[in-house]
Amino acid sequence: MSRIRTVLAATTILAALVTAGCGGGGKASAPPAASTTASAGPATPSTPYITGVGKLPAAQILARAKAALAAAGSVRVKGSVTAEDGKPTTMDLALTRTAGRSTIGFSGGRLTVVVIGRTAYFQGDDAFWKASATDARQGAAYAAMFRGKWLKTTAGDKRFGDFSDLANLKAFVTQLETPGTAKKTGPRVVDGVNCIGLVGDDGSVLWIDQVTGRPVRGTTSGAGTGLAFTDYDRVPTPTAPPSDLVIDAAALH
Repeated sequence: MSRIRTVLAATTILAALVTAGCGGGGKASAPPAASTTASAGPATPSTPYITGVGKLPAAQILARAKAALAAAGSVRVKGSVTAEDGKPTTMDLALTRTAGRSTIGFSGGRLTVVVIGRTAYFQGDDAFWKASATDARQGAAYAAMFRGKWLKTTAGDKRFGDFSDLANLKAFVTQLETPGTAKKTGPRVVDGVNCIGLVGDDGSVLWIDQVTGRPVRGTTSGAGTGLAFTDYDRVPTPTAPPSDLVIDAAALH
């Protein structure tokens, strides 16, 4: 299973997305010009204006966004992006303070990760396991062995890379960073919310609710829908897979 870490490295698109304000790879188109004055009248979906969080410097806006995300009881992060290798990646992350369940689709395969405290479980489909192997024969063996099963390990097991971060709210928050050159853009109504944006060098933007400071959506200059942040404080706490479907990684030594 030495190549599992290599395959899982593809999922570090998550880190790339939230670096530079949910940034992706590729050339950037020019970001929308930032508004320097507030519109008159009340805030409505059709008349965004700069207020509250939006009046702060970019670094302080990011700090507010990270604090608001960390303070949330739960959040769902879902969408699609283009990875640095040009291949599409889909994500559906259900994150709570004590547990998380995330499904990532890439290169034709799918990986589901569940983290309960310091215990991690992951389940890959046949395509994932075949891609994890050194050759076709080994891939077929992996697929047969783990089909419908969950591999149990610890969240910090280095053999499996950083996959557990994909189902860990605290780890997700720590990855929200922007470079020193990040600038504000907007205001703009995003998913019905009056937002201010933090735009990175590559043209990607992290849109932030000007009232709550919570991230609303991360967009990139490449293909895909970006990542939407929804269901704040409404995500059910994930539970561990049934014990009869679990294989302990320690038994595979």
